[in-house]
Amino acid sequence: MKKLRQLSGILALAGLLYVQSGCCTLEHLMDPEQKLSMYGGTADCVRDMEDPRATFWEVAFRLIDIFPTIAADTLILPVTAPWELTH
Repeated sequence: MKKLRQLSGILALAGLLYVQSGCCTLEHLMDPEQKLSMYGGTADCVRDMEDPRATFWEVAFRLIDIFPTIAADTLILPVTAPWELTH
């Protein structure tokens, strides 16, 4: 029974990580008020973690999300780099 509880906890965490992946990058791209920039999702993620009003859980989720966000920002760099350099 203990192994089943551990497995369900691991699966829940894996599901959370899957849903959370690259969330800051998507938020950055979908926000019409933000200027498109290189590594904008990563900058937003760090800004959210540095916010003194952020709760423990908000910082924890952003800390988990920072690595997929960096990867997603790197993947879209061929689009964001020319955009930022020309605008």
